Order: sequence, then C-alpha cells, then structure tokens
Amino acid sequence: MLQQIDFGFARTSEDVTPATKPTPRAKGRAADWQRQLARAFLYVHGRAQTPEEAAELERFYAAALAEGPDFTRCRSKSEFKDAPKLNLDRNAISRMMVTFYTLCRNGWVAKDKGKHRGLLSRCAEDVFKALIYLAGKFDRLFPSLKGLAYLARCCPASVSTALDQLEAFGIVTRHRRLKRVMTPLGFRVEQNTNAYEIHPPKTALGRLAQAVFGAKKPMDITDSNFSAASVSQSSFLQRNYRLERPGSGKGAAQGAARSCPR
Repeated sequence: MLQQIDFGFARTSEDVTPATKPTPRAKGRAADWQRQLARAFLYVHGRAQTPEEAAELERFYAAALAEGPDFTRCRSKSEFKDAPKLNLDRNAISRMMVTFYTLCRNGWVAKDKGKHRGLLSRCAEDVFKALIYLAGKFDRLFPSLKGLAYLARCCPASVSTALDQLEAFGIVTRHRRLKRVMTPLGFRVEQNTNAYEIHPPKTALGRLAQAVFGAKKPMDITDSNFSAASVSQSSFLQRNYRLERPGSGKGAAQGAARSCPR
C-alpha cells in the first residue's frame, strides 16, 4: 500500500542527523519541563522490577536531559489536529489544474526580458502537480517534505521554497501539526508532517494574478468535445460549413437534405 508520508523510503544512517540541543528562551518553561521529567523518572524508577529495567530508565532519562525540552524543536503556529479533509471531485481538480496552468503559462509569456521564470518557478509547478496527484488518491494530504521531493523530483529545501510561493498566491494552505508520542517517562511532543489544502487562489496576490493572467487560455490548452472550438483551432474551418461527427444521425439527415433537388 502506498504510504503518503514518505512513500516507503527506508531510513538509513545517512538520513539521521545528529540532534542538536537548542537553547530555550523560556527559562521558566524549561525549568518546569525539567521538574516534570524528574518527577516522572522518580516514579517509574521506583516501580522498576529488575536492575536492567532501572538502568534502561536511567539511560533514557539522561538522553532526554541531553536533548533538552521538546517544545524547543516545534515550529511556531503548530497545533494538535488532524489533516483537513478535501472535498474535491475530478471536475474541481481539472478546473484547478487549468487555472494553475493558465497562470503559469501566461505569466511566463509576460515575463521581463532576461528573466528565466514567470510568476511561479518550475519547482512550484511540480510540487503543485504532486499535490494534485495525491488529492486524486487520498482525501487528506499530509506528505512529508521528502515524499513531495520524490514526486516533484527536487530536494526538500526546494519543496519548502515552492510551498512558500504557492501559499503566497493562496493556491495551497499549509497546516503545521504536532503529535504526542508515548515514552517510558510520559508523553513527548514532536513535530508532525504538515497537512495541505489545495483550492483556487484566495489571497489578494493570487486573485490579482488570476485576473491579469488567467482570463485568456494559452494556445496549447484544448477545449472539450462538447464546447466550442478555440480560436487557434477554428481558423482552418470554413465559415459556411459546420463540422459534424461522421456517422451521426444529424449529419446524415443534413447530407440527404442537401442532395435532394429543389
């Protein structure tokens, strides 16, 4: 089964970065965390059944003190919540893809001379396509940066920069989440993967870009079979004739009517 967080990547020793102990600015909160940790250690250490279990608890307590308070490793504006559910069908996803593609293409055409990118970078386009791909498979989006980097074929740092661009245009909403992990000394707060929502542009910058660059479709976007032909494709059609599907009843009836003598 496809794992949305990291897509089944095996964690190797090269991926493990040494944990650094950040200096807490909230001294009172750090002191309270240390007192709570010491209280939990004394409680579970007194209930240890064997010397080996007591030694294991001592090692875990020393490691927890070396790492420092858990709140220092959490991002700001993070909350304990589940990933929001997406209410998107295939038509909504198609409309968003056409809108996004129109903004990117027209923004690239209108770029200044000497510039190599339009409104959004190529990495932002690939990240948005990766989110659209996941939205078609899952009703909640919470992949890791490494998983998005795998789908977008770029590095995690580029994914973070691309998400900032998409969020500035109001196309993607990013939710920072926290989770509680049970340890022998109680619960520990850790940073969870971000959750994402995709939608039409919501910010003022995104609506302005949609009004300026989203009105006219690019030349390479084809129309539906049930709608009128685009301007780029109707130039070769003769104005006095109508294009009918071969073998249709309407086309056959009109052909018979034209062949009858008046």
